[in-house]
Amino acid sequence: MHIISLINKLKIQFPDLQWSTPPDIKFGVLTTNYAFLLAKSQKVNPNQIAQTLADEINEFFEQNQMDFVAKTVGPYINIDLNNRIFIDLLNNFGQFPVRLNKIDESFVIDMFHPNVGKKMHVGHIRSANLGESMRRILSLKYRTVVSDSYLGDWGIQFSYISWGILHLPELGLEFDTIDIDNENRLVLVDKFYKIYVRMNQLIEEKPNIRQECQQNSKLLEVGMQGKELDEQEKQKFIFLHNLYKKIVTLSLVQFREGELFLNLNHNPVWLPTDKTLIDPDKIARVAGKTGCHYASSQHIQGQFNLTLGESFYISFLSEMEYLADQGLAVREGDSIYIDLEKENLGRVYLISSEGYSLYHTRDIICRMVYAGIFGFDNAITFADLRQKHSFAQVFAVLQRIIDSKIYETKPFGWMTMEETQRALQILSKKMAMFEGFGHLKLPDGAMSTRKGKIFAFEDLKQMLEQKVQTTLLNKGSDDFNNPEKIRKIAVASLKWADLHRDREMDTVFDPSQFLKFEGNTGVYQLYTLVRLKSILKTNIKQNFHWNHFRLDLLNEQELMILKQTFLLPFILEDICQNYKPHHLCNYLFDLATKINSWYVKNSVSQEANLNRKISLLIFCKYLVNHLEFVLSLLGIETVEEI
Repeated sequence: MHIISLINKLKIQFPDLQWSTPPDIKFGVLTTNYAFLLAKSQKVNPNQIAQTLADEINEFFEQNQMDFVAKTVGPYINIDLNNRIFIDLLNNFGQFPVRLNKIDESFVIDMFHPNVGKKMHVGHIRSANLGESMRRILSLKYRTVVSDSYLGDWGIQFSYISWGILHLPELGLEFDTIDIDNENRLVLVDKFYKIYVRMNQLIEEKPNIRQECQQNSKLLEVGMQGKELDEQEKQKFIFLHNLYKKIVTLSLVQFREGELFLNLNHNPVWLPTDKTLIDPDKIARVAGKTGCHYASSQHIQGQFNLTLGESFYISFLSEMEYLADQGLAVREGDSIYIDLEKENLGRVYLISSEGYSLYHTRDIICRMVYAGIFGFDNAITFADLRQKHSFAQVFAVLQRIIDSKIYETKPFGWMTMEETQRALQILSKKMAMFEGFGHLKLPDGAMSTRKGKIFAFEDLKQMLEQKVQTTLLNKGSDDFNNPEKIRKIAVASLKWADLHRDREMDTVFDPSQFLKFEGNTGVYQLYTLVRLKSILKTNIKQNFHWNHFRLDLLNEQELMILKQTFLLPFILEDICQNYKPHHLCNYLFDLATKINSWYVKNSVSQEANLNRKISLLIFCKYLVNHLEFVLSLLGIETVEEI
């Protein structure tokens, strides 16, 4: 029996007892202080209550033939393992890594979302790493988990870049020409970035330029909605739209390289790829439309299931007018807003005073599409905590729409009535979620693309790869030039440095932290695994089978290591509620520390007792499987040697 089944049975039989993990694994795998709380309210001896409850629990275990034992330490009741559980651990791991309480629902994760025309920077990595880890962990619990890269392929920033391209000599940059069709992609991306930074400076000096950009944004939205344009507007729209499509295409190539490097959406061996994640008919509803850069009903290794840019939602903008017509929103000149003062959220503008849509608008439509067209039961966005207020406004507007009942007889945009009703039903039952991560700062202050203060992803990637290659060379590795091995080690370092902290903590970005390979690092985890694999390689001629395992030949340190692996499903269930993978990193670092401590004290190869040697080889093989699985949950790939 695994720990989740144990907890489920305990909750039924002893519903008042709340279980957690004890501070030291030697005390057991679960603990409760309920006796202390009960004694405090009844003013009796807590130790006596604890012993009475422990006796009742042990009687329950005996009656149900469960291989656990309840013990007391003062007022605390601890649940520990009997020997049979250790045997089951080793025998069953190969069938399926862990079993959680399943939920028969779908889940979409909105993550990554870099902006077209700009360089990827280290801030984008946070959303990618967090989203990918949660995609894998939630896949253990939910029927289907889908990933969507909600690209920033729209908005005023594009109009800044396009204006700059058209007026390059006025920007005073080191280049005054740009050839989008023929120049090197990396050169073009660098030029777009420099144009964007310079444009933000220029706009402060010449506000009239901002007005021109705002007019271009409105023209693009009007044209993309198919509204009537005069001949001059039509020609300008065609030019801007073609320029927009070229910049998007170039940016998507850059983003794709980042996705592959970070190992995003690549299913490990335990996560099937042949499963239908999205009904093909629903894919057909969005395929080919503007802003749908990618959509697949099945998982394709290394690909997002959906890549729907902000521009995808432009075709729903007429609904903002409908909200105003129905009195749900207020018109003020060309702007449309909803007053959320009752919710203490201020005003949320859906259409700006210049007549174009804003982030809120597209986020609101996105959630209606997630629930309506795709029927996703759950939706979550991972983004900077500074967007928390913005998403609170988005969800409040959706609640207003639900409460107003204005879509009882009218479809939402080009969605069908069935899709519209489905959206309202899903969102009324379970509103979409936002989970933020702390602000990533540079040593001299906040990152800002507008001000040119970023640490580019490409620069960090090169630093990491160079550090890994140098380290491999110094260690005498035969394949220090292997690009895939270098990538895996670099990504392990990067992901661990990002994920091992509580996601809500603000962080000062220090490149040296990503280059550390000792201590609490991703490379330390890989090194632990390599040590275990080396034991198995050294003893490769020694035949053994799982049935040859002898628990009685393991020492206390080895039993504590096995006992800790029993806790994994409990840790994962918790992460499925709080979306904080750093708890998994804490678990893994503690386990790796115990394994390395054991490694330096024991030699499997020199073990004289053949039965114990075989049992230790099985022990090592089990730990290799376990560590590889846990690392895969974090999106970290393993290597054979460092």
